[in-house]
Amino acid sequence: MKYAQKSIAILPTAQNYHILGLLYSVGTYQNIETINALVTAIKLHARESLSPECSIGFDLKLGWDDGLGVKINIIETGYQVFGFETAKFSEESVPPHDISSFQYSWMDHDTFIVTLKDVELSFNSGIFYSQKNCILYSNEHQEACKIVDEFKPELLKGRTVVKIMEPIVSIVQQNPQNYYHFLIESMGRFQFLFDEVLNQPGNENMRVLVHSTARKLAQDTFKLLDFPLERIIWYNPNIIYNINQIQYADWRWRKETDLHQSDITRRYLVPRTVVKKLAAHFKLDIPKAPNLKVVYISRSDASVRMVPHIQEKLLLNIAISIFGESNIILFSGKDVGMEVQQKTFADADIIIGPHGAGLANMIFSAKGTSVVVFPIKPNSDNCFANLAASLEMDYWLIPEISSYYFGNYLIAQNGLNVFRQVPR
Repeated sequence: MKYAQKSIAILPTAQNYHILGLLYSVGTYQNIETINALVTAIKLHARESLSPECSIGFDLKLGWDDGLGVKINIIETGYQVFGFETAKFSEESVPPHDISSFQYSWMDHDTFIVTLKDVELSFNSGIFYSQKNCILYSNEHQEACKIVDEFKPELLKGRTVVKIMEPIVSIVQQNPQNYYHFLIESMGRFQFLFDEVLNQPGNENMRVLVHSTARKLAQDTFKLLDFPLERIIWYNPNIIYNINQIQYADWRWRKETDLHQSDITRRYLVPRTVVKKLAAHFKLDIPKAPNLKVVYISRSDASVRMVPHIQEKLLLNIAISIFGESNIILFSGKDVGMEVQQKTFADADIIIGPHGAGLANMIFSAKGTSVVVFPIKPNSDNCFANLAASLEMDYWLIPEISSYYFGNYLIAQNGLNVFRQVPR
């Protein structure tokens, strides 16, 4: 990158796109120089176009406000702070740096419904654009690098075009096959759209665009909510959808009250109000078990962030000595249906496990459930802390059992003693 006093020139290389995307995700996008540089980079990248009118590239719209033909209906505004009073660690725990990196308070989002007319939709994360008006929309969820990586107009040549005349809604977004991103983010969007649009008079037959790569997971999840599958349009990322009118649920923090600019996972945090609505619809009316129920989430079937078998066996033996073997449920999410997952976590008193998508199942659990997490190092991902705070749960970290994001867990010398202090 080259820096000047009043502008930034960015060479259109993949590495620079990625760096710029990271700057965007941590809040540097508020700098007008960075925005101008980003627009310049994308215009250089998108110079080839099917439309002669867009031969100089597409105009990137950051957010929705300045997009042509975009209507925003703000449902709830975000000014309240919520979270935990402080970070919670065992009395035996003496973390050297994790306390400072653990975020335990958040600002509520603005939540809104975006209505777009006469737009195209394509690519894996569901990018809205307009060939007619040479506009590329960057919604609040997509980092700039994701758009630049995916939006390549030359790839549109020869793609099948599907025209959709009826008004529809969409929950298509990036990472649809990931359990957390689908269950909490995509289904959060669905629940918000259901309450505000789909369940309104006259919209009883309105259909929902859902990513096809999440088909099995989506089918199981919609069955839990008694939503008819015939109202789903399965989204193919290799097709161009020419849409007359589409609505999309989105959210953002107000710039002047944004507490989260240093959080690189801020785009994955779902509004507290949306989480609560989703949890209410997932809630099972089942009697509380007379004995304590502890669910231990194992990632033994994963490729990263596993607790090695011998160490995990030691942890389970400690848990059995504390809670009793009959009160421990060993859970691994692979090939487990959504109904079973819902019932497993619905009456859990304590959830224990490493950082990973299985922790998203706390969405099925009751207020006040204790969630005990083995964090990643550095502790840069606060998705599950935010989710637990939104659900009014008790959230504990055991940094003596930690892993790098793409590594496996190691237990520090005093890690087992710390684990013995998990909340009862």
